[in-house]
Amino acid sequence: MRTIERSSAFKRDYKRAKATPRHVPSGMVYRPKSGFVAPMSEKFKSDVFLAAFDKSLAGKSQLSPFLEKKFLQNIRGTLTAKGSLPVQTVSIVWAFVFGSEWLEQVASAATRSTPVG
Repeated sequence: MRTIERSSAFKRDYKRAKATPRHVPSGMVYRPKSGFVAPMSEKFKSDVFLAAFDKSLAGKSQLSPFLEKKFLQNIRGTLTAKGSLPVQTVSIVWAFVFGSEWLEQVASAATRSTPVG
């Protein structure tokens, strides 16, 4: 975004922020920023997720060659226990399991489809 566009966007947001307290409680406008982390710990405990996780660890996933298996084996117990993982670890675990399952579905669909011609 160019500087001029950024400046006008900032002014527009500033005006909106100044006008908003007149229409909503000030506590909704003036509050500290906070992040949101999805409650993944419950998802990680599901049988479906753990089966996909284990499949990747067993080398049956297209992403398996790229995984640090020793690290993942060490956190396997934490996924099912009440332990917590750092946000970055949660993100990468979710990404590789989701990505592995998605790649498997795409490959399966590609082998079922028949070429046109």
